[in-house]
Amino acid sequence: MSNLILYGDGPIAAALAVRFQTQAHEVRMLRLSKFVDGADDFKAHFETFAASGGSYANIYIDLTEGFDESAEFQTDSEAARIALERRLKEMLRALKYGAQHMARADGGRIWVLCYDHSVSFSVMTPSNPITNYAAMAAVQCVAKEVAHFDVMVNLFMIHPPSDTVEPPLWRQARNSLHVYRLKYKPQSASQISELLHMYAGIEHLSTTGGVIPVGSGIAACNF
Repeated sequence: MSNLILYGDGPIAAALAVRFQTQAHEVRMLRLSKFVDGADDFKAHFETFAASGGSYANIYIDLTEGFDESAEFQTDSEAARIALERRLKEMLRALKYGAQHMARADGGRIWVLCYDHSVSFSVMTPSNPITNYAAMAAVQCVAKEVAHFDVMVNLFMIHPPSDTVEPPLWRQARNSLHVYRLKYKPQSASQISELLHMYAGIEHLSTTGGVIPVGSGIAACNF
């Protein structure tokens, strides 16, 4: 089983790559930012891989690391707007060429990874509400168009892993985190990757266009 992780700098992507490798599954990792305004390069990657006889079973578009759009807008709103536009274009290109690649093969699964931005109200974690809601809309639209090619497209809305925040900060925020669960327990990147890996291995995936919550608490996308 061949898998592609786009961006790949964060702890979740790294843990997921390790999990695939320990299961002897092929995994490639590419920085999504490498393909900014480079649609031809991105398209060429899939064409070259397909020409060699390969096809990806899973493509992960990792939007969990490397930016905090709320902080960016507070610092420089115009620069933040440009960065946001570039980021969303990258995501859309990844969805487009990834879906085309799978449609020309035997189908496959595309997973978009986002951090639940509502956790940032309690503890210092990235807050990317515009990116998140744009990603959700894109996933739902693309999923509808490619389902008949046996290409499934879903989004994981993930509570930031425990590894990304110092333990004292989690403890300081425990009262406000009660909104998610009576006793909030953040999950490690390794634990989160176990769940993502489980979904990749489901033989008959019956969910597409879905937003799948990962973490302790409310099973919804919170404002």
